[in-house]
Amino acid sequence: MKNDTSNYTKLESENKEINNQLIAHLNKKFDQEVAFSLEETFPGIIPGWLSTGSTILDMIISNKPDAAGGIPVRRITSIAGDSGCVTEDTLVEIE
Repeated sequence: MKNDTSNYTKLESENKEINNQLIAHLNKKFDQEVAFSLEETFPGIIPGWLSTGSTILDMIISNKPDAAGGIPVRRITSIAGDSGCVTEDTLVEIE
C-alpha cells in the first residue's frame, strides 16, 4: 500500500510540473497570461469589457446595468440567436 501512495504522489508531482511547463510556454508564446492553474489563480476577475456598440446588448451580456459592460476580455464568448436575425452588413469581427 505504501508503494501505491508513493507512486501516486510521484505521478501527481510530475503532472504538476508538466502543467507548470505548459502554462509557462503558452504565456511566453502569447506574451501575456493566457493560461493559468485554477489551484493558484482565481479566474473570476474580469480585467475589462469590450463594448458591442449597443448599450442594451452590453447590459444584457455583462449583466451590468449601471456600468461599462459588453463582452468580457480574456473569455471565450458565444452569442447565438434566431437564424436571420443579423444581416451580413451588421456582422463585426472582434479581435
